[in-house]
Amino acid sequence: RLSLALLVVFWLAFGFWLVAAVAVALVAPDQLGTVLGSRSSRLQVVTIGVAFVFWLVTRKGRPSRNVLDALDALTAVGMCLGWTVMIATNEPHAIRPESIVLLASTYTLVVRAALLPSTPARTALLSALSFAPLVPVTLAHYSLHPPEPGPLHPVVYVGLWSVLGVAAMTVISHVTYGLQLQVRKAMELGQYLLVEKLGEGGMGVVYRASHKMLRRPSSSFPFPCRAAAPRR
Repeated sequence: RLSLALLVVFWLAFGFWLVAAVAVALVAPDQLGTVLGSRSSRLQVVTIGVAFVFWLVTRKGRPSRNVLDALDALTAVGMCLGWTVMIATNEPHAIRPESIVLLASTYTLVVRAALLPSTPARTALLSALSFAPLVPVTLAHYSLHPPEPGPLHPVVYVGLWSVLGVAAMTVISHVTYGLQLQVRKAMELGQYLLVEKLGEGGMGVVYRASHKMLRRPSSSFPFPCRAAAPRR
């Protein structure tokens, strides 16, 4: 699941960067080199590359649960930090760079919460840590480049949406984690956990199972099939 989440984040981020580059090439081709060579664009590419590298790491071998938990935390917080630093590297004339970073961080955390089963408490903590740097970095940016007058200062805007983001990720994790527990409970048979269906015949269905205490593959279990009622 972690590998899938990283791959989805990679393609979403890379797709956005590619579409933006194509749009600049079509609308203002003379500005393409400047845009792609900017510090913000380079940092964006690096952050996208981090997602790809961590995806490769999760694809090799069978990492332990502790390693996967560490990779989960590093990728979630690290990628959002990469998006956040883009605010400081944007050109002074950039319009509301914190909004783009806020969207990028939100999409990253939504994909994680939806695809990676995690307890609501863990998701809330990682989401809070991921959004936390966004407020001081936005404050530092606008202390150097005062924003246009508006009803709310960008820092307040970012803070409010960050809190809502943490709440949304927590709710998503609560639902997905609860569904995972229900599925796992439905697949349990005494001391055994059904892993996958191996085959089905006229007399029954055969599953590969794992003993929950021994932690090793166990013999398959045949389940008798019920005869279907004739259709009228």
